[in-house]
Amino acid sequence: MPFKLPLTADMTDILRMCIGRHPVLEQGKDQFDLRKAPAGTYVSWLKNDAGDVLGAIVSTLPAVAYLGGSMIMIPTGAQKDMVETGCASEAIIDSMAEINNMLRSAFNIVRKNDHVSPSEMVIFTPPAENSEEAWVYAAAKRIDLKGQFPHGAGYMIILSRHG
Repeated sequence: MPFKLPLTADMTDILRMCIGRHPVLEQGKDQFDLRKAPAGTYVSWLKNDAGDVLGAIVSTLPAVAYLGGSMIMIPTGAQKDMVETGCASEAIIDSMAEINNMLRSAFNIVRKNDHVSPSEMVIFTPPAENSEEAWVYAAAKRIDLKGQFPHGAGYMIILSRHG
């Protein structure tokens, strides 16, 4: 069953609404190598009502710290500290999970898409090539968003398992 990705502009509009300013994310020309995802990268699996994984939102720590932190007005210095320690706070993870929850509306309005809900955000560990999650390396469709934040470059990668 196909699962189409929303327009990039629809997703960046939602991000702008969440953080109150332009999210400084733009569609990247190069694809982020998920096999080399740095420590502190998070994933939220997009699941339909039957629990089937149809897609994913993968975000590196600088993006999580900035987006999640900006939504709840965490100062830039505290965001930078989290990036330097390699782990986002529970409050920022919860805030980023809410952003992912709001992004799901962009998926759910795409005609003929199953309605999806994002799973809890967890640390993304690059899966083994023969694992069930290895589809992320050859996703049917993907959008790579890149941003330069006060504490480094960050990425948000949106994946569709079945394009």
